[in-house]
Amino acid sequence: MTRAVCGRVLTLAALLLAAACGGDPVAPDVAPTVTVSSGGGAASVTAGSTLPLSVRVTDKRAQVVTSPPVVWSSSTPTVAVVSPDGIVTATTVGSTTISATSLGVTGTTTVTVTPGAPAKLVVRTQPVDVASGLSFSTAPVVEVRDALDNLVTTASVVVSVSFATGVGTIGGVTSVTSVQGLATFSLLVISGPIGPHSLSFSATGLTPVNTAAFSLSAGPAASLAFRLSPAGGGLNAPFITQPVIDVIDNAGNLATNAAVTVTASIVTGGGALTGASVQATNGVATFTNFGITGNGGSRAVSFSAPGLLPLPI
Repeated sequence: MTRAVCGRVLTLAALLLAAACGGDPVAPDVAPTVTVSSGGGAASVTAGSTLPLSVRVTDKRAQVVTSPPVVWSSSTPTVAVVSPDGIVTATTVGSTTISATSLGVTGTTTVTVTPGAPAKLVVRTQPVDVASGLSFSTAPVVEVRDALDNLVTTASVVVSVSFATGVGTIGGVTSVTSVQGLATFSLLVISGPIGPHSLSFSATGLTPVNTAAFSLSAGPAASLAFRLSPAGGGLNAPFITQPVIDVIDNAGNLATNAAVTVTASIVTGGGALTGASVQATNGVATFTNFGITGNGGSRAVSFSAPGLLPLPI
């Protein structure tokens, strides 16, 4: 037998031996594979919804395994969990890696959770104490959230404000359209009687929300008002009843923080005034020596303070 013929005989013998032992004389063994995918392509799901995943498993012969045993898991269960049959349930905005293990091999896919539909309002920044007629030093901020408390950054919702408790007037910009899920009330002005108040924020179709209570204090001086008008005598002597004048804010509260000087002057008629200027204390100007010197006759007198309308007698 020639050397070439002998080589061919030995090769054939080796192939027959491999077949007898269960080997594949054509294709060598390969590593099993596990491929995870979603039916719609991109593995994205809104919070509160589910996403079915599928798995494709091939064995060491690269053959697809029918109904293979698969163990599913989620790297971040707070974002989404996965059931034993590969159904993802999303709860919180974010991303998680879903793993499927079969035949000792693990395949993965990343699932992204996006916000659900707007469902409710939540106060992010509470209103702080404020003086009547002035805007808040820290603007109240309201969030638009879905049913699972995720911030809906895509929401463009008109949010309006009203009183939840307390009375008065809400001025400035009272309706704000949310941007990136946030409605910021930077130009809100509250006027009303001093004391506790709270606000209510609402939007069509969403669950409204009330703020914590805040205190409304007296605002800046806006007008003058008689607590006591001058009466009795007054000509060439102090009035028996001396005038007492209140400094009032825009809502009728005593402007206790207003440091203004109230001055009387003769509008018509002759003569001069005594004790005609008084510094207000805690919003009250109390005259003690107010009188008129000169001849008898009628006179018109008014009281004034810088920036305020005169108060005539």
